[in-house]
Amino acid sequence: MLDLALEDIQPVDTLLQAAVSGKTLSSQECSRLAYNSWDLDPLEASGYEQRASALAAAAADCPHDAELERADLNIVAAYYAAEAQSEALDRPKAQASAMLSGLEDQISLVLGQNELAVGAAGALSMLDDSFFKAVRLRGVDFANSFRDRYVAAMDAAAGDGRYVLADQLGFIDAKLHALKDLGKPKAPLPKTVVAAAHQRIEAALGAEQNPFVRSGLVTAALSILEDLGDYNAAYQIAQAEIARASAPYYFKADLAEIAEKLGHKDEAVALLDQAYHESQGTATRFQWGSLYMSGLLRMAPNDTQRIADAGTAVLGELDGPDRIYRRARVRLELLDQQLRAWNDAAKGAHSDILQGLHERMQQICVKIPNQDAAHTSCEAFLKTPA
Repeated sequence: MLDLALEDIQPVDTLLQAAVSGKTLSSQECSRLAYNSWDLDPLEASGYEQRASALAAAAADCPHDAELERADLNIVAAYYAAEAQSEALDRPKAQASAMLSGLEDQISLVLGQNELAVGAAGALSMLDDSFFKAVRLRGVDFANSFRDRYVAAMDAAAGDGRYVLADQLGFIDAKLHALKDLGKPKAPLPKTVVAAAHQRIEAALGAEQNPFVRSGLVTAALSILEDLGDYNAAYQIAQAEIARASAPYYFKADLAEIAEKLGHKDEAVALLDQAYHESQGTATRFQWGSLYMSGLLRMAPNDTQRIADAGTAVLGELDGPDRIYRRARVRLELLDQQLRAWNDAAKGAHSDILQGLHERMQQICVKIPNQDAAHTSCEAFLKTPA
C-alpha cells in the first residue's frame, strides 16, 4: 500500500525544481510544498537565496484558490531571502533586495487579512531577526504597522484551539521577537506582555504531565523565558525537568545554554559533556557531540587536550555507513569552521591538533566510496588546516 501511495509522489526537491521551471502546480502539489518542514531541512548559507527564489516561484505557480498555501510559501521564501542578506543589511544605507522587498509586501497583505494570517501563523513564526531587520529599513511607519498586525496575528493564533499548546507558546515567543526587533531600541517589553507570558507558561506546565507532550511545552517555555531575559526562571525549569525526562540529555543541553548565559561556564561545559556521553543513537550522538565541541571551543579554548580528545571521540561517531548526510554534513562543516577560527585566534598554535583531527577523519573517509556524496564532505574536513 505504501508503494502504491508513493508511486505518483515526487520528492519535494524535485517538485520544487519543477515549479521553478514554470510547471503549474496542482492543489495537492502546492500543499506538499507549503506544508513541508523547510526549517528542518539543513541548508548551507550559500543556498538561501536560491531556496528563496524557488519557493517564491512555487507560490506564483499555485492555483489561485490556494490562498493559504501561497501565503505560507511566500513567508518561508522571505525567511530565506532575509537570511541570505542578513550581513549586508547591517551595513550603512543598506537596502533589501527587490525580491525581499516584494515578499515583505506580500506578507504585509497576508497580515491585513486576519483569518489568513492566523492560518499562516506557523510560517509567520519562522520570521526572525534578519527579516525584521529588513522590515525596519522600510521606515518607521511601515515597521510599526507591520509589527502591530504581526503581534495581533500571533496573539490570535496563541489562543486558537486549532493549534496544539506547544505551538501556541511558540506564537507567543514569535510575538516577543517582533516586539523587541520592531520596537524602540533597548526599550523594555511592556509589563503586561511579560506578565501574560509568565502566566501562559505556568498554566501550560502546571496542567500537562504527559512526558511526551510536556517536553515540547518545556522547550517552548525556555525559549520564551530566554527572550524575556529571565534566565533564572529558565534555569529552574530546565533543571527540574532533567529529573523527570525520559531523555534527560536533551534538557542538559538546554540547561548548559542557560548556564553559559548566566556566566557559569564550567557548569555549562560539564553539562554539555554529560549530555553528549548520555545521548543515544548515531545521528544524535554526533549532534550532541558537536554541541559539546562548540561549547569547549567557546568556553574553554585553552583546554587543548580536552578539545583534542573530545574532537577525536566526536568524529568517531561518524565512523560507520550512511552517517555523513544532510544535518550531520552541515554540522561537520560548522565544526570545521569553528576549529579553524579557534586555531586562527591562537595564531596557528593548535595546528597540530587540527592536523590530528584531519587524520582521524581520513580514517573514516577511506571507508566511503569515492562516488558517494559524503566522501567529498569527509575529505574536505580540516584539509590544509594550517
